[in-house]
Amino acid sequence: MKTIAILGTAASFHEIAAKHYYQESIKIIPCKTPKEVLQEVKQNPNCEGGILAIENTIAGSVTNHYNSLQDLDICIRGELLLNIQHHLVALPKTSIYDIWEIRTHPMAIKQCSNYLARIHPSTRLLACSDTASAAKEISQQHLKGVAAIASSLASSYYGLEILASNIQNNKNNYTRFFILSKSKQGEQKEHNKATIIFRLDQKAERLSSVLLQLQALKINLSKLHSFPLGTISNTYEFIADLEFNNFSCFQKSLMQLEKVTLDYSVLGTYQKATTPLWSEIK
Repeated sequence: MKTIAILGTAASFHEIAAKHYYQESIKIIPCKTPKEVLQEVKQNPNCEGGILAIENTIAGSVTNHYNSLQDLDICIRGELLLNIQHHLVALPKTSIYDIWEIRTHPMAIKQCSNYLARIHPSTRLLACSDTASAAKEISQQHLKGVAAIASSLASSYYGLEILASNIQNNKNNYTRFFILSKSKQGEQKEHNKATIIFRLDQKAERLSSVLLQLQALKINLSKLHSFPLGTISNTYEFIADLEFNNFSCFQKSLMQLEKVTLDYSVLGTYQKATTPLWSEIK
């Protein structure tokens, strides 16, 4: 049985993602913050991997997680796409009209903003560390008139009832998760995606050169974020996801990056996730 660090508690979407990826019984290490997940993966000898959400089709990217990955020298060994179904859950026999407070993770609030504005415009919203912990608090503290936005797994796990189903803004609501391991693993020829970080000075032609070289090698740039580095004048850090059909082309791109960047780091190469998995599991 593998021991995996996850963000959140039991029955969170992170645990659902972990169960899908490892396809076996797992023991979870619940973590309150992304940094705690990364520290468990890096420092706990009993922890064999970690799961960390990195972007959502509605709420966008969680870009600060990338820098933490780099700082702790943790490897991305894979990715997983999970179709997220959010439900409004509360104590049994609660009426939806009795709800005065809704608790959930801030990303879930963004993903369900249309429903909240339409049905609960004056209801108090309380941000929690994750969706499952919100459900757990309601159950353990027997909070009447308080609901959580969480998974159906969390609803059944903590003995709550579903008051409203699939309340996310878009039914095609996907979250992308990184699968993490302790150290850099050998690059494999069947890998067709990579996540890298590189630094450039402010000259526009520097980035243009990078993009042209990637295009010449038929490498698709599926993500690009830039951040100014406050400690270094006129220097920017870029986070990029690269997709390729030929692994040797990716290796050639690194040789080119070495010539035009101040420095770069490969956070991991892995197999691209193409099929979203269903979050409704038991």
